[in-house]
Amino acid sequence: MKSLKSSTVQEPLLLIVDDDQLLAERMGQEAKQWGLRTVIAPTPQVAREIVQGDRPDVVLLDLSFAESDGAEPNRSVQNSELAEAGLNFLAELSQQTPHLPVLVFTGRGQAVDRVTVARLKGRRFLQKPTTPACVLEAVTEVLAQDRKVESSILVVDDDPLILHALQTLLEPWGLRVATLDNSLNFWDELEATKPDLLVLDIEMPDLDGIELCQTLRNDPHWNWLPVLFLTAHTDASTIQQVFAVGADDYVSKPVIAPELITRILNRIERTRLLRNRTETDSLTGTANRQQSTRELNKLLQLAQRSQQPFCLSALRLDRLKQANDQYGHGFGDRVLQQVAQLLQHKLRPEDAVSRWSGAEFVIGMYGMNRNNSVEWLAEILEALRQIEITVEGKAASTGTFSAGVAQYPEDGVLLRDLYQSASAALKLAEGAGGDRVFAVGWQPLQEASLKTDVVLVHPDSAFAQPLLYALETRGYHSYWLQDSEMAIELLVGSNPEVRSQIILIEKNLPGLDGFELLKHLSQGKVTQCSKLILLSLLPGEAEKALNLGAFDYITAPCRLPIVMQRLRRAFAV
Repeated sequence: MKSLKSSTVQEPLLLIVDDDQLLAERMGQEAKQWGLRTVIAPTPQVAREIVQGDRPDVVLLDLSFAESDGAEPNRSVQNSELAEAGLNFLAELSQQTPHLPVLVFTGRGQAVDRVTVARLKGRRFLQKPTTPACVLEAVTEVLAQDRKVESSILVVDDDPLILHALQTLLEPWGLRVATLDNSLNFWDELEATKPDLLVLDIEMPDLDGIELCQTLRNDPHWNWLPVLFLTAHTDASTIQQVFAVGADDYVSKPVIAPELITRILNRIERTRLLRNRTETDSLTGTANRQQSTRELNKLLQLAQRSQQPFCLSALRLDRLKQANDQYGHGFGDRVLQQVAQLLQHKLRPEDAVSRWSGAEFVIGMYGMNRNNSVEWLAEILEALRQIEITVEGKAASTGTFSAGVAQYPEDGVLLRDLYQSASAALKLAEGAGGDRVFAVGWQPLQEASLKTDVVLVHPDSAFAQPLLYALETRGYHSYWLQDSEMAIELLVGSNPEVRSQIILIEKNLPGLDGFELLKHLSQGKVTQCSKLILLSLLPGEAEKALNLGAFDYITAPCRLPIVMQRLRRAFAV
């Protein structure tokens, strides 16, 4: 097979944004072996200038950068705050058109929020230390996914002049042409090139075109492939034989260039349309069950090979039948379309979104663990609640969905097993009232022990209710207390009535303020089993909270997204 690469085509450009100069240079040296050019930016500001000039094809981004004075950050500065410069740059890149793929490659021990990275369309999350080879394998995978797929053709002919002429003729039309002059190597070349169309000569030594076409049509994996014959024989017997073995078309030799190009392009487009119809759900535009099974298995194999997490979610709209009965099936179809559009918009290009049946969608998320996947789907659910559809001049809510999330390999190694695990979690979410996302392993709260996930000590229902609803959406068990006295009574003691992984404490409490409550909880050794987070601090109060035993703090104003982000960080540690 002749090389298809033109000497004038530049190799892809990788922008490495990292202030670890030694590591960046090692990565640049390794990238040459992978056919990549590199440019290194020690700061996001330098990277911005590079992107505005010589736009790269892909970015490898560290999230945290040393402080400008080179000093160690003081204790009141959280590790997550060191990632802000990188996250801000990632946010800028996510808004660019056309989209620039970014892989996050970071370490330094900070608890970086993977959900935030995914929300900003980060394509991979790689944790330092990782070998350059592993990093560049991920880079090349992302590049392959993002490049526009050209149509490819395999031409089999024993005449090298014909092969060269066809390659020269077709490649300027955006067609990737592979050539083969030995028909005995046909099946190896077919698997290697995976063409969209096959061009065969009739007369060849060893195996002629008629024999190759017959064996192709008998192969269940390749019998769909369109076949075009080149032949110098245009008698009725030859043409009849060509179509009898399953050919789609033929072109007479000597080849007339416009005729050949038109026939090839039309045949490829027709085949692509037919395949799209068989692989796509006509209502939502997402992959159907058959096609998505192939896509999900590919993601699963990638997770196995790269030792990265992979999650599968089974998602079902709540009470769609009742909505159809009330508003008509046209309304239900529009809800399904809205959910599909929202999933495709919010998720990343490499994530698999598909409709399997009725009101059920199945989603594959590469590089995401259970907790992060639950969080991401919960945010999509919260966005869905805000959408309205007009029915007969009146606005109606699109409704909600329930979802279950399973993770490879903990909840299953095969796709079938992961789906069964996710479906079981989905049924639990529906049984708990719907409108929520549960991970595999979720259990209802046992009232006898009252061991919960989050206790909120806050006097204001306007703040508490949305937060409790957000926690419920994600399958967390929560408990709300409105003053310090009740918190001390229930949380402190040798056998406290309420135990919790995390306790959120508002600073401005009636009676004993948040600092005084924090002292009582620390003295009662609650900090040994619970992470305490103080809310509504002024910037200068951070050090005091940490010295009193707080795990974390949130400065005023305490917006819900920030609180949820800090909770995710606390659960992850």
